[in-house]
Amino acid sequence: MTTKVKFSPSPVLWLGLICLLLNWRSAAQGTVVDYVLLPDSRLTDDCLLCGRPSIPEPMAGHFRLQQLLVPGPFSYYNVEDFTFVSGVDGAVWHSGSGTGSYRQGGEVAVTQDMTLDLAVTNITTVSQAHFTNGTPGVIQTFPNLQLRLIQSDGTFTHELSIDLHAEPVVNVPLHLLRADAAGVVLAWPASYGPGTVFRATQLGPVPDWQETQPKVTQVGDEYQATLPASEAAGFFWLHLISD
Repeated sequence: MTTKVKFSPSPVLWLGLICLLLNWRSAAQGTVVDYVLLPDSRLTDDCLLCGRPSIPEPMAGHFRLQQLLVPGPFSYYNVEDFTFVSGVDGAVWHSGSGTGSYRQGGEVAVTQDMTLDLAVTNITTVSQAHFTNGTPGVIQTFPNLQLRLIQSDGTFTHELSIDLHAEPVVNVPLHLLRADAAGVVLAWPASYGPGTVFRATQLGPVPDWQETQPKVTQVGDEYQATLPASEAAGFFWLHLISD
């Protein structure tokens, strides 16, 4: 014989369920920050079996970091919409997208851990790749990120690694102040602090960003970077210098 029991939650239980739901939503809807990969980011393709030289490929890409409101000594984040292209001489050799996780903190020493699950395309072949960082040491002060990720499910003929260097996107009003035979002068508000100027001759599919060596001076309420006239043609990216 089967007995049916009707369950009627008490108001206290309903309140507890609502609080749990609100806490879950708070964790799932934390602050989201857009990140961009810096020009020194690289994807490297190794062949452990054949011992051929490693093939480092400059990377371009972006992702979002969403903080999870979890109490404790660590800060937890979701890595969302990680998208990249990489290649040599402007040609795309690899591309991919996916998600992951990031954790940083500690009670004694600050450590970091990141995982990425990416669908990676090599020319026309698509495969799943899981990446984790090899060492937990922190190189850059958060929110800047720098770590090496190694593919844990690679093969003897193809094992990928990612040297990831990324920072939050900051929309700095960089503008061209002057361009003539004496050179090109770029300027931005001094309130953003000093920065390093990168230059590319083409933006796609894989930009060829190279760090320039301009003369940077503060003039009034703005910084000015002066480059030679030979570098006037191109695209410019300002990387702010962190404290």
